[in-house]
Amino acid sequence: MSAEPKSPRRSRLEIIHSILSLCQQGRAGKTRIMYRSNLSWRQLQKYLETLTAMGLLELNPHPYAGLYAVTEKGKRFLEEFQNLKKLLEE
Repeated sequence: MSAEPKSPRRSRLEIIHSILSLCQQGRAGKTRIMYRSNLSWRQLQKYLETLTAMGLLELNPHPYAGLYAVTEKGKRFLEEFQNLKKLLEE
């Protein structure tokens, strides 16, 4: 029985892209972001703090829980990330 090859670790930019993509599809809460991005709670907290401080995400208050949404700056990041990805695939 052969073990499946381990996938390479995601880069920080890939993780940021994943989080922003989720939040762009609609406002997302912490639990949804954590599971869909495959991050631990501690990792998620650090990324959300960083992305909010950088102005890529914003926290929108909700009666029961905070929901995150992508800012205009975050949308530009996603566009540029896709452009760079296409350039590297050529």
